[in-house]
Formats: sequence, C-alpha cells, structure tokens
Amino acid sequence: MYTTSTTISRSQTASVYLIFTASGAAALVYQMIWARWLSLVFGNMAVVYPN
Repeated sequence: MYTTSTTISRSQTASVYLIFTASGAAALVYQMIWARWLSLVFGNMAVVYPN
C-alpha cells in the first residue's frame, strides 16, 4: 500500500499566496490598461452633475 504525505511546507504555502497576489495585481494592471484604451477610443462617458 502506498502512502502519500499531505504535509505542505511553509514555503509552498507562501509560494501559492505569492502567485495569487501576482495574478491579481497583473489583472488589475490589465484592467486599467484596457479601460484607459476604451476611454481613448469611445471617450469618457462619466457625467458630472454640479451641486
């Protein structure tokens, strides 16, 4: 019978957190880039109402 160890080291956990954080940061940067590009193409659609 084979047994597998399910122990996860602290460095592996830190690596997973780092990967998720980097992925989220990259997604935010990508979103900012395409949102800015869309605003350049279609113009700013925000309406400001004075008080």
